[in-house]
Amino acid sequence: MKKLILAFAATAFATASVPALAGDDASPIIVKRDGITYRYSDTTSNGYRRLAGRDSNGQSFDLMVKGKTVFGTYGGQRISYPVPVSNTKSVRVASK
Repeated sequence: MKKLILAFAATAFATASVPALAGDDASPIIVKRDGITYRYSDTTSNGYRRLAGRDSNGQSFDLMVKGKTVFGTYGGQRISYPVPVSNTKSVRVASK
């Protein structure tokens, strides 16, 4: 289970490092990794980044990121771990 969560988190943070186009904030983010699809929202409030959604196996998750730590719940289980290091480069997709 922890391997699955870390794989998702690494993918989620790599995907979210790409700036979204203006107006895309309401759209859910959909990521597929290791045969599992994750559909979630990525919001920021009070200095925390929140990833909340559900995977294709029906497991819900609500993860908060503060500094270099991820904590929250995945499939009803409390979790906490360091933010995974991504080797994906950021790509600028739009600028004004």
